[in-house]
Amino acid sequence: MSIASHFIHTCTVKRAHQQEESVLGNPVETLFDDVYSGPCRLVVKEDKIWSSETKSLERATSYQLLLPPGADVKERDTVAVVVLETGEELKDAFTMKSIYLRRSSTVNHISVTLERVG
Repeated sequence: MSIASHFIHTCTVKRAHQQEESVLGNPVETLFDDVYSGPCRLVVKEDKIWSSETKSLERATSYQLLLPPGADVKERDTVAVVVLETGEELKDAFTMKSIYLRRSSTVNHISVTLERVG
C-alpha cells in the first residue's frame, strides 16, 4: 500500500507575504495565491495529561499534516481549507510550525506539525 492512498483529505495552503506598512506604521500581512492545493491527510491526536495544578486530567490536542513529496510549503504558511473525506470543510485554520521530510531511499512524504489558529 503506497503512502498516496493515505491522503484522503484535500487541503489548501496559503503563504503570507509582508507588504508595506499600514497607516499606523504596522506591517501588513496578506494571504496571496495558493501555495499548494491537493491531497493531504490531517491527523488529530488527543492525549490526556495529568495536571498537578488542577489535580485532574486535561486534554492536549496536537495536529499533524501529511503531504505528498514536492509540495512547496514553508514554516508559517497557513492551512486555510481542509476538506475531510466526508466532504465536510473544517472551519479551523492552522499555521505550520515545523516541516519534516520523511525519507526511505527518496523523500516519501512531508510531515508538518500544525498549530491551531483561533
